[in-house]
Formats: sequence, C-alpha cells, structure tokens
Amino acid sequence: MLLCVNRDVNTSKEDGTVVKHPDRAEAERFWNFPYPAIEEAVVNAVYHRSYEEREPIEVRITPDDLVVLSFPGPDRSIKMEDLRTGKAITRRYRNRRIGEFLKELDLTEGRSTGIPKVLRVMSENGSPAPEFETDDARTYFLIRLPIHAGATRQVGAKSDLSQDQVAGEVTGEVTTEVPRKYSGSSLAEGSLRRNDQKATTDSP
Repeated sequence: MLLCVNRDVNTSKEDGTVVKHPDRAEAERFWNFPYPAIEEAVVNAVYHRSYEEREPIEVRITPDDLVVLSFPGPDRSIKMEDLRTGKAITRRYRNRRIGEFLKELDLTEGRSTGIPKVLRVMSENGSPAPEFETDDARTYFLIRLPIHAGATRQVGAKSDLSQDQVAGEVTGEVTTEVPRKYSGSSLAEGSLRRNDQKATTDSP
C-alpha cells in the first residue's frame, strides 16, 4: 500500500529529482514527497484510528499535496500546538495490539516519534512544513504534506491510474491491510474480528 502511494507521487527516479545549478558543484536532490513522511502519516492513521467507526482512512493525492485523513482525532490530552511543533507526548493508545504488530514490522516505535519524524524529514527534503488539523470535538485528524516547490506539478502523470483511482485504491488497501495480515492471529480479536464475521455472513 505504501509502495502504491510512493509510486504515484514520486514519479521521478528512485533516487529522487536531481537539479544541477550552474553556480555550484553540488546538485540539489529532493522528492515530491519524502517516503518516510508518507509512511509515518499512513502508519499513524492505521495505529490511532477508531475501528469502531465505519469511516475509512482516506489518502488523497493532488498536484499540490498529499492528505491523510482518519477518524477520530487526537486524544484531548494532546495540545495541537505541541503536535505542530513535534513536542506532543501521550501514553494513551487506542489500539495497543495493532501498535505491537507495527513495532514488529519496524513501522512504529510507540514513543510518540512519528509526528516529529514527519516534521524532520519534510524539512530535510526542503519541503514546506506539514500541516495538522482537527476540530474542537476531535472527530477527525488530517495530515497534509505539501509538495516540494521544485517538484513536477503533474503528480502521477506517468501512472496508468488517475488521481481519483489512486486515492480509491490506496484507501481500500489501508482499511483492509491490517485485518488481512493478521486475521489468523490474536489481533483478529475484538473490533477487528468483526470484519471476518461480516465476511462469513455475506458469503453464499
């Protein structure tokens, strides 16, 4: 799923876009969206979303940005200002079992390092600062990654998929990947197990 996103937003060579400048020997190298930032934004949504709500995680790709939207928003103990500066720390986790599996896959550390990493890698890439948004009721959480100013404005131009198709494909994969991977393990218990039960009910 993450490779699908990376494929359609970083359409240049695997080593990024290289821009040579006539006034200096060192070339500039950057990505439309740095992959570690995409990974952290999507993993954060998978980790902290509520699996009791029907709304899926949404990943939207436009020529200007990449947006990851999940429900609900951050815990009320987290101040948005602290989140935007990478200083938010919480010990309340909605999905500890999912977090444990994400740790085993080396996709998270479980120490509130995800958002600071997004801020850091976007800065190192020379990208505009990411944006974090929620409402007063904390019903949603949105992470917006602006495209690098020097990147092509035709995100996904080399892909066979349109932007709407890409968003649909990614959203579907995000909402099913964790239950699919661990349907035979203890992670399938509780709220996630309802996906298997529904599939059995719907089968002919």
